[in-house]
Amino acid sequence: MFAGYWLLGEVVLAALIAAALIATVLVVLLKFRSRSALRPESAPGLWQRDELFEYARSAGLHIREHGRPGELPPPVDITAYRILQESLTNVIEHAVQPSVVDVRFDRHGRMFELVVRDDGKGASTARMGDGLRAMDAQATALGGRVDVQTTSAGGYQVRALLPVSRPKV
Repeated sequence: MFAGYWLLGEVVLAALIAAALIATVLVVLLKFRSRSALRPESAPGLWQRDELFEYARSAGLHIREHGRPGELPPPVDITAYRILQESLTNVIEHAVQPSVVDVRFDRHGRMFELVVRDDGKGASTARMGDGLRAMDAQATALGGRVDVQTTSAGGYQVRALLPVSRPKV
């Protein structure tokens, strides 16, 4: 009977991840169908990162931003926003005594990099909960990846690599 509950949980998780991916695809299709730029209020993006930073500051965290995300394709922008949102939420809810969060935006060739690192103390190995699985699924759907690890100082680090363009064939 216990195994049935575990299976039900996995089905619910898969449904949540699928719903998030479908929402992302619908936004992208809307963009291409209308052939006009997405209106800012229609889809989240890193242009709203200050709102996320303010949310983290209201929880007592000091946010240090390194670099700027620049112009990103809509699916990458939405995914990066969701990863930043989940990462900051995880710091607030799971990190041990964090005070500073470093958020870094960078580009490496055709890849956009987002790193969120907190200065928490004594973190245990990161468990792949629903939020981390969803981040990974969204990045993978775009051809990217998300790595989560503990830092040598005892905090957490989330690193997302997302493609900003396809290789030319």
